Amino acid sequence: MIGVGAVLSRNPGFLRWKDRSDDKQTVFTADRPVDDSGMSTRHVRRHALLIAAVAFAMVGFLLAQAPMPASADVDDVEQEVLDLINEERAANGLGPLVATQTLDAAAQWMAVDLSTIDGLNHTDTLGRGLRDRLNAFDYPSNSTIRENIAAGYATPAAVVQGWIDSPGHYTNILADEATAVGVALYEAPGTTYRYFWVMDFGSVIDTPFPDATPALSSTLVQISGSIPSQGVGLVAVQEDATPDQIILSVQDSGCTNTSVWITINGTFIGYLAGAPAFVNQSFPSSLSAGTPFIVSCG
Repeated sequence: MIGVGAVLSRNPGFLRWKDRSDDKQTVFTADRPVDDSGMSTRHVRRHALLIAAVAFAMVGFLLAQAPMPASADVDDVEQEVLDLINEERAANGLGPLVATQTLDAAAQWMAVDLSTIDGLNHTDTLGRGLRDRLNAFDYPSNSTIRENIAAGYATPAAVVQGWIDSPGHYTNILADEATAVGVALYEAPGTTYRYFWVMDFGSVIDTPFPDATPALSSTLVQISGSIPSQGVGLVAVQEDATPDQIILSVQDSGCTNTSVWITINGTFIGYLAGAPAFVNQSFPSSLSAGTPFIVSCG
């Protein structure tokens, strides 16, 4: 990668996030190994990691600097982070996050910015907080937003595990309103921490990548009723399940070209297998056990 951040800090690792209610900032010291390879604690101060999270909901229109252009796709390393995060969400009955171009561009910019301070801060070097920054990248202001940041982790598995092990970051990963995400890694040789990670979460899927249809969960769920091979049928899910789990389960029974439909306040809302994420964004992230739905096949 291009560019080397200046070495400005060699502090021990810390956790940081902003309280949702009063915007006060709490700081905790935390000693962490550099990676999962078993490095002894005497190396921690020399190779300490930084990791931080912010979770808050706010709306408004704020002035900020113009954004960088969005990249054309999500690279392999960032995709691996997203896959690991979506596996964790699926294990907790939550739908997958979809990478969007606006959040990806904002995360990329912030990862580079963190390298210039060789540390972590949710306020960037232009003085912008998370909402200001995402507004600058044209992410919808009528959204709930969250952010995880980290430094020093050399692999996707290591940084995801670090976030999972931290309650504040794990709350962001399992946020039920989150549907969209941007992931970035910036490598800055010569800095203390070298690897700078940013993951921005949002509740609106605004600009999905062309191939951003999330992979189906491999977990089948129990469905009562007669599932047709063609036509429509009224069935019900027998356990809490994500839309992808429902789709996969009815397809396992021989239903092809699948869509499922439910009614909310008298309005039909559908989830179409293989459709772009924005088509399905109105469908709930999960259905509770006993929820009836219409399945369309063929």
